[in-house]
Amino acid sequence: MNYIALDLEFNQPNTSKSLVTQPIVFNFEIIQIGAVKLDENYHAIDFFDVMVNPKYYKTIHRKVAKLTKITEEDLKNGLDFPTAFKSFKEWCGKDFAFITWGNDDIPVLCDNMKMFGIDTRWIPDTYNIQLIFDDQITKEMKQFSLTDAMKEVGENILDVHNALSDAKSTAKIFSHLDIDKGIENYKALERRVFCQLSPDCVDSFFSEDIYASKSEGLKDKRLVSFLCPACKSEMVARKFIRQETDKFISVCSCKNGHRYFVRFKFKKAADGEYSAYRLLYELTSEKERIYNAIKNKSKKVKRRAFSKKGSL
Repeated sequence: MNYIALDLEFNQPNTSKSLVTQPIVFNFEIIQIGAVKLDENYHAIDFFDVMVNPKYYKTIHRKVAKLTKITEEDLKNGLDFPTAFKSFKEWCGKDFAFITWGNDDIPVLCDNMKMFGIDTRWIPDTYNIQLIFDDQITKEMKQFSLTDAMKEVGENILDVHNALSDAKSTAKIFSHLDIDKGIENYKALERRVFCQLSPDCVDSFFSEDIYASKSEGLKDKRLVSFLCPACKSEMVARKFIRQETDKFISVCSCKNGHRYFVRFKFKKAADGEYSAYRLLYELTSEKERIYNAIKNKSKKVKRRAFSKKGSL
């Protein structure tokens, strides 16, 4: 099996009014695809680099222009996304997995495929090697930039925010890792990093199930029910308040009166389905204040929506 180090550069709308929302909310449009193909011995055997002429966001956002140095003139001779993707797919071959630096590239690729009517089931297994790098090299439980990671493993620094250069850097870092061990422990590394972000949680759970939607996840008894950390009686979260797009909160009690603040976080996969985490906290006065503030805000939003609907 080959590994393909993938990096993308993408543009974004210049204003909220120019954001395309149909058939999906389209936050980022790919303008460059860069990749390095590695054989089973992790040696670079081929490179892919193509500029993509955007269809929806043709004016380069100032932040994107500053970071990538890509101009609208550069993109005029680029391929349209369906043609670029077809070429990339053929180049990838059949037996491979993606490696990336961070979690951004695959969701963006997935959204661009959906926008142009391309089946996302093609996307293979993907490994964010930031997690493996941290576990095996730095052990600091924090995100390193590609530049800092290259310094850490003693490699020469390449250009940043160029898709091919960043893919080459990802491949270089990959060659310093124990990949078999990293992939074997990958699920555990994801769980550890997620829970490390919440040091005051008293219990955590990473669901091995995959959900077609977030609402389906919130109906899964294995996710929403658990044992009270204090007395081991069963607790079930039944009322959920949306905190952010992929985060929901709840407050629940056991039969002995122990009360807890519960947070559910969903992570969207490349194929559009979701995995989920549950974090449990003691219901301190601060956590209760947070819960009530979000609950009251949610009620106000619903009242405004109902009022607008009634005035039509």
